[in-house]
This record gives sequence, C-alpha cells and structure tokens, in this order.
Amino acid sequence: MATDLNSIRIWLRKTLDKAQYAHPERVFRDIDATLAMFGKSLALKTDTYTYDDGKSKALLCLHGTIPITFKSTPYNIPINIWIPTEYPMAAPIVFVVPTSSMLVRPSKIVDVSGRCQHTYLQHWGINPQEESNIVTLCKILQNMFGQNPPVYTKPTSQPSPAPQLLHQPPTNGGQNTLTSPVLHAYHPQSPTPPPLPPPPPYQSVATNKPASRPRSRSQAAPVPPPNPRYMIPSQNHMYQQQQPSQQHSSSLPRFLPGEDSSQLHISSILDDPSPPFVSQPAPLPTTQNPELVKLQSAVYDKVKKSCNEYFERSTPEIHRIMGCGEQLNKSKERINQEREHLHNLENSIKEKTEFLRNKVAEIDRLIEKVTNMPEVSVDDVLCGTTIVYNQLFELVAEENAIEDTIYYLGKALSTERIDLNTYMKNIRTLAREQFMRRALIQKIRRQTGFDKSGHW
Repeated sequence: MATDLNSIRIWLRKTLDKAQYAHPERVFRDIDATLAMFGKSLALKTDTYTYDDGKSKALLCLHGTIPITFKSTPYNIPINIWIPTEYPMAAPIVFVVPTSSMLVRPSKIVDVSGRCQHTYLQHWGINPQEESNIVTLCKILQNMFGQNPPVYTKPTSQPSPAPQLLHQPPTNGGQNTLTSPVLHAYHPQSPTPPPLPPPPPYQSVATNKPASRPRSRSQAAPVPPPNPRYMIPSQNHMYQQQQPSQQHSSSLPRFLPGEDSSQLHISSILDDPSPPFVSQPAPLPTTQNPELVKLQSAVYDKVKKSCNEYFERSTPEIHRIMGCGEQLNKSKERINQEREHLHNLENSIKEKTEFLRNKVAEIDRLIEKVTNMPEVSVDDVLCGTTIVYNQLFELVAEENAIEDTIYYLGKALSTERIDLNTYMKNIRTLAREQFMRRALIQKIRRQTGFDKSGHW
C-alpha cells in the first residue's frame, strides 16, 4: 500500500507539473490526503471534462466509491470528483455515477443528472477561518449518503423471479468473488448456478482518452439483473488493493472485491436483508411510486403557493413599472419632437454658418486687395467727380485761404508786427483775388444748380 501511494504521488507530481492548475501544491496536498483516507475505494485519473457551455478541459478526477452504512448494512456509492484548475478557489465538481442497472434518486443534494449540490459546495471557500478541502467534502457526502442513498436499482418491466443465490465452487481456500461498480454483499447459500465470469480489470489512468461527458456511465463487470428496487450490498472488508499496471499506461492502483466467502445473495437497500433461505416471488412492478406521487403533489402545492405569493407581491410593482412605461412612452414622444426641433435648428445654424464663412472669405479677399493697392495722397482722394467740381473745390479752398490770410494780417497790424502801408498793400491784393474767386464760385454754382437764388 505504501508503494502504491508513493507511485501515485510521483505520477500526480508529474501530472501537476504539466497541467495548468493555479495552486498545484494545494491540489497535491488535498488529493494525497483524500487517497490516504479513501485509497481503498477511490482512485485517481485524468480525463476530459465537458462543461455545460460546451468547453472541454483535461482535469484530475477522483473516481470510485464512497463507503456508507444504511440501515446497519454497508454499501458503496459510485462517485466522480472532478478537480477544476482554479482549485481551491473553485469548488470540486461532484457527480454520482450509477451503473446501467441503477438510477439516481434525486434529493436536496443530488439532482436528476447525478450532480451533487450540497451547501458545502455552494459556500466553498466563503469562510476564511475554515479551509475547504476534498477530505471534508468526502466525509460530508459519506454522512449525507448514509442518511439518504443517492442511487437505487432500476425497476424491471416484467416480474422477475425470486432473488437467486449465487454459488461458485471454492478454489484456493473456498474464496468466491463478485464484482459490481456499486454495492456488494455476501451470504451462505446452497445449490450451484453457473459461475460468474471473472471481473475485468478497471481502466487505468490515461490522458489520451476521448472527451466524455461527466454523466456517462462507468464501466463495470457484468452482473445478473437485480430485482426491482434491489441493490447489491457489500461488506467494508471485501476490498483489497490491486497493484498498478506497469506496461502501457500511467495507471493508478484499483481494487477488486474478494474475501473469505462462498455464497452471495441480493439484498434490498430500502428494507432489511432478506433471510438467507427464503425464496418468494418478486412483487409486481408498480406504474408509479406512491411516495414519489406524494412528493410531487407536495412540491406542486408548494410551488403553486409560492407563485401566488410572488404574484401578490409583484402586482403593485408591475403596476408601478407599467406606469413608468407609459411615462417613458410620453417622454419618448417629447424627446422625438425635441430631436426634430434640434435637427431643424442645426440645419439653420449650418446654413448661417456657411453664409458667414463665405462673407468672411469675401472680406479677407477685399482686405488682401486693399493691402496690395498703392498709397493714394489726400489730394487725389478729396476731389470731385468732374472737372467743374474740382475747379469749384479749388476755388473755395483758395477763397478760404485768402480770408484766413487777411485775418492774420489784421492781427499782425494790431500787434505792430507790420506797418500800415504793408498791411494796406497786401489787403488790396488779397481783396482783389478774393473778389475774383468769389465771382467765379458764384458763376459755377449757378451753372451747376447748387444755389438757385444766386446768393453766396
């Protein structure tokens, strides 16, 4: 046994080195502790697990059976424990794997597909003070399955004969073995039916297996068809460790049943074991299980009550939501109107922006044109539109200049800056020129129509 565990540890260490596990040391520690406690009934392998979303991934799987005791009779529950790559941050994926002659018994912790949904898995890793691990999970499942077994024997369509007693002539000390993937038991018996075929060895660990769903049935040795609602009980001491194969696969140790016993008989998992020498016809198969019908009725009533309560609670909320929906519809109409108005305003702004852009471009061209024009004197700018108007403009300017000159000559005489003779001489000359210019101005004004009266 120590050698087998050592070989398992070596194989597990190599597998974890190649796998994509986030915490390989923790995975190694928990699997090693689980095999140390349940090594006689659990084995380790790698296989492809397909998730509900269709994704597949190669995972480690603890497969085999968990020993339980139901009504003082030991049984073994077939189980698969898949270790996700996120372990221990993610909880293991546990499935009850019945054989072809077995059916899953749905309960609070096992659904119809065989998947376990215990609260320990649902609250995995929530409590930081308590470390969640596989060993504790197996102990919890062992306790829960002992109270309510998750599998039962598949009922047959026709009445079957009374439980047959199996016997094989003793060889090598009178040992007789019976292999089943679920439950085993033994009991003394007399006459000799044909011997059972030898059990095939369990498949060893292999990483090149094709992808399989976790709900697939486990391989098992052929057994006689059981009676309806009957299972094969076994004693805890009927398992012995089988040495791993060393030839074509990295196999792990599996177990084969076998102990000192010469007779075997079939016992019910729901009732006490039958007396060893009593033979009676099996009961006719029932179309419906009364207990199941009762449970279905209770579930229906509870669901109906919950639906009514939910409807009563949700009716005000539904009315409130409908009112909000009406307000949202009205708001949607207003939003559409505002959106249309903003769209029109946007088009108008675009048109005016384009107009202003064109005007700015035009002004820029004019500024550039004026900037490139040569400088013009004031005299060239301040001029009339015709020759007569230019002459009138010049005569008015000269007449005003003469008047200013006479004014300043008078001031110069008053200040005695010039004498009287000089003043009189210049005044006569300026007055003559002023008269001539005024006369010419009057003539031009009359001709151009500026002054109809003819007065200055």
